[in-house]
Amino acid sequence: MYRISICSQPGSHRAGKLAYDQQDHPATYHGVPVSLLILDIDGLPLRQNHDIRHPVTMIHEALALLGAGFTQTHCYWQLTASQHPNAERLYARLYFLLDHPLSLAAIKRWANTRRQDACVDPAIYSPVQMIYTARPGFIDMDDPIPWRSGLLYGQREQLPTTLLRVKLPERSRAKIQPTKMVSDVPFLASHFGERWISRIGSEGFYPMIRGLIACAAWYSGYQTDWESLKQAIRQKVSFCDPDGRNTEYLRTITTNASLDSLIQGAVRKFAR
Repeated sequence: MYRISICSQPGSHRAGKLAYDQQDHPATYHGVPVSLLILDIDGLPLRQNHDIRHPVTMIHEALALLGAGFTQTHCYWQLTASQHPNAERLYARLYFLLDHPLSLAAIKRWANTRRQDACVDPAIYSPVQMIYTARPGFIDMDDPIPWRSGLLYGQREQLPTTLLRVKLPERSRAKIQPTKMVSDVPFLASHFGERWISRIGSEGFYPMIRGLIACAAWYSGYQTDWESLKQAIRQKVSFCDPDGRNTEYLRTITTNASLDSLIQGAVRKFAR
């Protein structure tokens, strides 16, 4: 895959595809800046009637909606297996070369701003995400959409990354300034603790919090200062870019009820 770097340790036992640290093995996949932008257009309602035998007109409509920067750049397009022959909605992937590498977090932040108007799916921008590009197979029938991919030429080969920059509100920008974490939890000073706490926000919220708590239960078990750890989690979340999450969601996942439930489950499973 183009969006990950694979890490291995000589002499270590084999591990699966791990995006996050596990009890007995560090993550094997890590997100890296990418120079290829893939847009997953997931069910865009088309404003005009199109002939599915000539899908390039559908692609042109999607590019026009994305903006002039996209229409002016070379683009490889591909209809996905979800595309219906009636051509009322567009299910496609658009591929662009970027003029500078961008992190998946930055691309996802932009994709969230185009989810409503252009049906760009932000879910594909994670270190471990399979993207299937093969044509769908049909049994005892021909493909009702014979032309599923092609190349459109624009005025330039590479898409300017400036088109994908999202200006954060001043309030959010102030929140994400680097700050020193204040906590008396020894676990957070360990290799495992530092990696898990750093991933809150940049790689999600609830799954990272859950992983952090599980790792803490495995690392220090019943000796963990859970109240201090909860405070450190809340502090970390407050300094993160919300990345499209609403305030109520972030408040809910950091309440005592939510965190205590995760702690109880983690202690029961992993505490030694």
